[in-house]
Amino acid sequence: MRIILAASIISLLLASSSIAHDGHTHTPSPEAFHTVSSAGVSFSYANDANFLYGILFAETLGWVAVGFDPQKKMEGANIIIGYVETEKNGKQVVHMRDDYGTKVFGHENDEDLKWKDGDRLVSGVNNITQASGVESEKQKITKIAFTMPLHSGDPFDTVLEPGKKYKIMLAKGPGDDFTKKHVSRGYAEITLDKIKKDAKE
Repeated sequence: MRIILAASIISLLLASSSIAHDGHTHTPSPEAFHTVSSAGVSFSYANDANFLYGILFAETLGWVAVGFDPQKKMEGANIIIGYVETEKNGKQVVHMRDDYGTKVFGHENDEDLKWKDGDRLVSGVNNITQASGVESEKQKITKIAFTMPLHSGDPFDTVLEPGKKYKIMLAKGPGDDFTKKHVSRGYAEITLDKIKKDAKE
């Protein structure tokens, strides 16, 4: 089951998407992926020295989300949230955001947040480098895959280190609207793989 799910990750990561990426196209082997679940949402992930590769899967036609290292409920979490919109012509478009948990029960788009860099006010950045996804209205399921840097340099993103454990938050929503409240939310723990010093990046 793990290999089948991981294979779908790779196909999603390599698929065309409505979100532009930075040209990073490497994906790990299927055996590299791990899976955790909570609140009806599954999260499969793998990492190399620089990037985290993930897929969110849930029985919903709404949004799905993962939050990395939340401090209290949503607060302090680096949240990746997205949904798939099926247009009238059948084309599926991925909508994805890189958010930050600004409150115990609230989060905002990184691009709408500001931080002080010396005398300058600098905006946060959407650091999702690849994104793709599919939904099935018949089966009422959504799958979204993404790639993001382990250390983006954005203060609204969590710094992730190979070999370390992190608490994550998983959630799903009722529709294609980032402002709609979740219908379920839970927590799990992930452990990033250690990277050998001689591993090629």
